[in-house]
Amino acid sequence: MNKQEALKKLTALEHEAKKLREIIEAPVHISKEKRFWGLWSGLTMKVDRDQYPKSTFWFAGDDLIIEWQHIYGQLRISHSDIWSVFEKEYGLNYNDIQSFIKVEVEKHFKIGSVTPIFKFSVSDLRESYIRVR
Repeated sequence: MNKQEALKKLTALEHEAKKLREIIEAPVHISKEKRFWGLWSGLTMKVDRDQYPKSTFWFAGDDLIIEWQHIYGQLRISHSDIWSVFEKEYGLNYNDIQSFIKVEVEKHFKIGSVTPIFKFSVSDLRESYIRVR
């Protein structure tokens, strides 16, 4: 092998190594279903039928993340904690996210019609939580 052949082979190997590095360093793709339930599974459900007969709440620590208003079928979801994940990581638009969450929640909890909507912030959710009182 001469110098020119060695350089050609080295270039090919470097190119192959670059491709391998990209594969190794690429983030692991998680299905949107697993991602959604992974986010949900870290939450704590709180129910108080005496004070809040129309709602079930899910918290992350003291932060209200999800509110399900049974009577209206609304599932209010924190934009920054859950909704935006599907915009940023999966490139979904509002209608796609709403449809996806609707199917997942109805299937998982075996309930009828649910309408997912997002609240812009935890404070928006907290205000609705306080209004329910």
